[in-house]
Amino acid sequence: MKIMKTKDLELLHGLLLTGSVSEAAGRSHMSQPNASKILRKMETRVGFPLFTREHGRLNPTAEGRLLLDQIERTVHSIRQLDRLAVEVREMQGTRLTIGGMPLLSRSWLPAFLSQFLKEHPTIKASFHTRSSQKLIEWVSEGQIDVAVAMLTIDDPTVERNILLSVEMVTAIPRNHPLAEKKSIEPADLDGVDYISLSVSDHAREPLDQLFSTPRRTTLSGRASPVAIKPNERAECALPAAAVQLADKGIGVTIIDHLTASEYQGGNLVFRPFRPMLSMNIWLLKPKMRPRSQATDLFVEKIRDSVKKEHLSAPPRNLFCDSPDSGWARTA
Repeated sequence: MKIMKTKDLELLHGLLLTGSVSEAAGRSHMSQPNASKILRKMETRVGFPLFTREHGRLNPTAEGRLLLDQIERTVHSIRQLDRLAVEVREMQGTRLTIGGMPLLSRSWLPAFLSQFLKEHPTIKASFHTRSSQKLIEWVSEGQIDVAVAMLTIDDPTVERNILLSVEMVTAIPRNHPLAEKKSIEPADLDGVDYISLSVSDHAREPLDQLFSTPRRTTLSGRASPVAIKPNERAECALPAAAVQLADKGIGVTIIDHLTASEYQGGNLVFRPFRPMLSMNIWLLKPKMRPRSQATDLFVEKIRDSVKKEHLSAPPRNLFCDSPDSGWARTA
């Protein structure tokens, strides 16, 4: 026996609901003669009548009822499958689980996510702020769809791509002597009141290496190596906290240009730090977890946003003092 076609099943389902060939034909978008022809073929195919004709209406036979009950369930399943296909295609009800490091979770990442959700109202999101190390663990275990983190490791279960780089800059109280310089070097911070980043911050290590590298000085006519020793007044786990302490005059600090760009006060000026230090921020995705269209769309949009907003470089006005500040830069 030949396999029944979907349109044949839809017609038989319509006949069961309406008891009328003309109404069932209309529901299936076909002519009445064509519908009658299909019904005759179906009854020939199965070898028994499916309907009896009484007073101009069709009523299922006992044998036909057994077959039509299954056809009704099959048609319902086909329609559910069609609806599911539409939902998947249009990402209706899709939930993204997103992880963000604290640096980007204060302002930029929530702002981007809110715009993304407005543009795609059928997508839902769970947003988690954790340390880069914890985010890597979650990605490796397949607990989240995508993470934005600073730390990366060579893990075969994690797909990693650079999203952007952040440059380290110096935040200086406006009335500090270092505010007169165009840029700040490690030697400029020797003995200077300093607010350091936490030892758990990934930007701390390269800074410590620069400070521990001996510089050459002259003592009694002889060259002697001397390490650079800023006067550490405080240590902060968050760059934003370090900026707030610098704003209160506690000391100078070195933070990423994104945190510096968010500063709204008037007590600080910012200077490039040389040699330039930059830190990569990565997009992390689980390799072993099937990726959805929503995940791919999120990754595409966040890359577009980083590029559009030029986030990988300090904004042009970051190192420009207020016109009425009266501070001029010297070498």
